[in-house]
Amino acid sequence: HIFPRDDIVVSDVSSNLSVFSLLGSGSTAVMERLGLAHDLGQNRQVLVSFQGYPLCIARATGLGVPGYTWIVDNTIAVEAWELLLGLENTAPIGSAAYEALRIEVGRPKMGSELTEDWNPLEAGLLGRCLDVEKGCSIGQEVIKRVHAKNGITRRLWGLSSEGLLQEGEDILHEGKKVGTVTSACEVAGGGSVALGYVRTRVAGAPFSAEG
Repeated sequence: HIFPRDDIVVSDVSSNLSVFSLLGSGSTAVMERLGLAHDLGQNRQVLVSFQGYPLCIARATGLGVPGYTWIVDNTIAVEAWELLLGLENTAPIGSAAYEALRIEVGRPKMGSELTEDWNPLEAGLLGRCLDVEKGCSIGQEVIKRVHAKNGITRRLWGLSSEGLLQEGEDILHEGKKVGTVTSACEVAGGGSVALGYVRTRVAGAPFSAEG
């Protein structure tokens, strides 16, 4: 806990960290073989030591599938990766497959769906990692007022198309722009799935897209 009179310094160390996701129904068995299961409940995390460096393990993926997330120092990222790959019944899925899974389950990503262009309510974060009653945070009062007035006019939606969608394209309904594609990927068999911010009044309606 951080209290108002605490003297603290917050630093962004994300560039010093690597993140791995261990996905699938057998992920707990893998963690147990490594001695790292720690009886973690869902959406709980623990900090352990790995080769003398801190390793944060969370029993959560944010992708709608069971699994764990590892956050490790870049110094030991290669060793952690090789450790996971060396285990029986584990295999890399690749960044393209991970991105497709993220888009299909509607998980917003920093730099794509989570930017200064959209607010947390539009991104669907209320109840997941946003509480309008908790303060005091930057923008908390504004977000609370918008929520109280049901003032959201656009939301993040999942999109599917027989054609290829691309990030940054305009979403059109009856010839008028009603949104923007923020992430997109091809799917097996042709077509694509995407995420985009769309005007709430036309959500669920057929659309077209153009760059």
